[in-house]
Amino acid sequence: MGHGLLTLIVLVAAAGIAAQWVAWRVGLPAIVVLLTLGFLAGPVAGLLQPQESFGALLRPAVSVAVAVIVFEGALSLNFAEVRAAGQGIWRMIVIGVPLGWALGAL
Repeated sequence: MGHGLLTLIVLVAAAGIAAQWVAWRVGLPAIVVLLTLGFLAGPVAGLLQPQESFGALLRPAVSVAVAVIVFEGALSLNFAEVRAAGQGIWRMIVIGVPLGWALGAL
């Protein structure tokens, strides 16, 4: 791993931490600030070119990041709240899954 790629990873991590802190201070959901920062740094300003910077490592890195996020979400899952929202979850499963499957098949 070159120094340029390592520097980029550290800068992205620092920007993410700063965005989380700003979201906490302002009282916004962190995802709003993170998405805004990502769009500004990527497509708008062109500061980040993930395909060029990471090359073949981009897909595995994104897959690992998604797995960590889902794992962390599962760890903080409160089953009592899931039971309380049972009717909505049941509708999502009964209607949403077949509908998503059918639309995806089209």
